[in-house]
Amino acid sequence: MSAALRVVECLREVEHMPNKLVLIVGKAGAGKSKILRELADVKGCRYLDCKFLITDDLIDLVPKVRQQQAPGIMDEVLSGFSAETFLLDRIELFFRPVLCLEPLNLLKQLSRKYSLVVAWPGKYEDGKLIFQDWKLDSHTYDAKGIRIIEL
Repeated sequence: MSAALRVVECLREVEHMPNKLVLIVGKAGAGKSKILRELADVKGCRYLDCKFLITDDLIDLVPKVRQQQAPGIMDEVLSGFSAETFLLDRIELFFRPVLCLEPLNLLKQLSRKYSLVVAWPGKYEDGKLIFQDWKLDSHTYDAKGIRIIEL
């Protein structure tokens, strides 16, 4: 079964779950973005580069408030599109220390309202999601309750 078909199957599985979140996990060059663009063409889902979710309204907030307000601000951006399913690419931006965001918590909150398929740059091991940034800092998250497709 192709990765795109697995994503479609996972979207059906999470449709009635509290968090409608599917992560496509793989290292750089694994084909995550290609799968998202293919789904946008075939399924009519909305492909979105995460840089469009980092708005001036978000940046203007002090870090502590930014973390709390980010889901609402990003929801406003997403609600401007006529889509129920979003394909989010380049989430590396969410990990930038200057933003002071909790990327996985943010995605979970947004996935309560929208179905999200997210390209997760990193790996999945022993029930944990691992993201390693350009400074080689490693971020590890519990993946409980999240549908994972490994590439």
